[in-house]
Parts: sequence; C-alpha cells; structure tokens
Amino acid sequence: IGGSQRPGGALVHHSELNWKRRTQPKFPKDAKELGLSRVDCKVRVFVDSSGVPTAVKAEDCPAVFFTEVEATVMSGWRAYPPRVGGQKADVQAVIRFRFVAE
Repeated sequence: IGGSQRPGGALVHHSELNWKRRTQPKFPKDAKELGLSRVDCKVRVFVDSSGVPTAVKAEDCPAVFFTEVEATVMSGWRAYPPRVGGQKADVQAVIRFRFVAE
C-alpha cells in the first residue's frame, strides 16, 4: 500500500474468500537456524474488490515467519472478487498457517 491509503474493508471469515491462486509459504531457513520446528502463524489479509491482496498484517506471527507469509501472499495470491451483500467489496480476513520444518 502506498501513500496515505489504509487497508480496510468488511471483516469476512477466511472461508468466504475463494482463491484463484494460493501457495503455502515456505518454512524460513532463518527459523530452522533458530531451532524452530513447528509454528502456527495468524495474519490478517486485506483484499481489494478485484481480488488482489493489498496488505498483510501480523496478528500472532513471529517476525521470521511473517516476512515469508507477507512476501508469498503479496506476490502470488489472487482471489475471485469478494462480495459483501451481493456487491464487490474490499474485505479482510484472518488466515492461519502452520509451519512444520522438514
């Protein structure tokens, strides 16, 4: 998000977003070096009315994982245009990830 724009939109359950493209973030190498092997991460994803993520905010996510989540969501995720009350709308949803080292 650039300039003075702030993310917003109606809060929807993550299951209400229909993703065209969604990939799982990779387990960060830095996390392995810190001795972490399994971590749950919760983030808030903001999606505009065309289905493009506009921001990602950490809710409960260690920084070493959040960087990977943010990069993956912003670069590759796309949703079908979200709707609220039958109309296309900007939305936000909380999404959980589980990272397990291989």
